[in-house]
Amino acid sequence: MKTALTALLPLSAVLAGCGGAPAKLPEAAIERAATCGVVAANQARATVPDIKAPLSAAQQGGILRYALLAGAEGEEFSRDRTAQVVSAMPALGEDISEESIAALAPQCAAAYPMPQGPVELPDDPLVAAQGCDELSDFMRQALGAQGSAYKDQLDAYYALNLELDSRLGPLLAARGVNGVEASEAEARKAFATIARLGEPTAVLEACSARYVKG
Repeated sequence: MKTALTALLPLSAVLAGCGGAPAKLPEAAIERAATCGVVAANQARATVPDIKAPLSAAQQGGILRYALLAGAEGEEFSRDRTAQVVSAMPALGEDISEESIAALAPQCAAAYPMPQGPVELPDDPLVAAQGCDELSDFMRQALGAQGSAYKDQLDAYYALNLELDSRLGPLLAARGVNGVEASEAEARKAFATIARLGEPTAVLEACSARYVKG
């Protein structure tokens, strides 16, 4: 069963405030990822002068990437950890000053290096398919919670989920994975692998290129 991400928040809730927290990343994993999410949100918003205008899907993905990486720290993906990161962002946004963003940005880049080059999906067909399915489901929930601004992406991700739904049964059967519990465990492992591949909308472009007919 896929767990809904219920902690998604408006971007305005995570922008930097006037706090005086030191410009150093926290050591705790949840707070560290949430801090970098706040940094990414502020960097993205700086490119869109109208505060009411939506960010691009890729910018939203860049913010959520840190929550995804926190969820992917173990062998199996944890949506609870991802939700904890998103929930922590508003309070941290109040504590991080705008002046700290520039100092924190390179620390985030070092702590969470972005993979370079084209996205390469896993060679294992089950891992790739399950991982793409889980990430697409996650981003549909995330972008869908932001209103109607991302209709094109939501339509594309829905098409991807539909295509993968028809493929996963045979792949699981061929691997000898039987039962809901075993299937969900494999899906969590695959999600952890896929979540580490880069900015999520770019990863999903690679997923769609592999699985969805043009």
